[in-house]
Amino acid sequence: MRFPKFPPGTIGFMIPVRHWVVRHEDLKLAEAVWLAAGAAVATYVNVPVALPAVALAAGIWKVIIGAVRRGAYVNPLQFRILALLKKRGAATVDDVAEELSVILEQPITSSDVQQELDALAKVTLGDGTVVALAAANAEGHWSACGM
Repeated sequence: MRFPKFPPGTIGFMIPVRHWVVRHEDLKLAEAVWLAAGAAVATYVNVPVALPAVALAAGIWKVIIGAVRRGAYVNPLQFRILALLKKRGAATVDDVAEELSVILEQPITSSDVQQELDALAKVTLGDGTVVALAAANAEGHWSACGM
């Protein structure tokens, strides 16, 4: 966990910044939408008010629990690498290091990027399963998996 840094002469709240990622296939949004739709229908039918509220709360709770169980914390550099790979598409380690150096305005070496990509290839989720958030193809180009 890290705390944000503020420019001199500014005031801000010290809220910890964490980087949490969830793959698309692990976020069961459709189930929550169906529960919310049921709540909406129940609102227009002659049903006590508490039932739609409970159904909506259950849908939101299900999404949150699913994200916690099927998500993972990543460090800030890993988060930026995943964001870059998602936006850019497949890239070599050298290309990623070069683009990150420009974005972050500090030198990032290819070995640093390779180390983080290797870590992203085997990430343990909240429920204990191991998945790849990034993978290399036969040509050595890395891409984000399921983001």
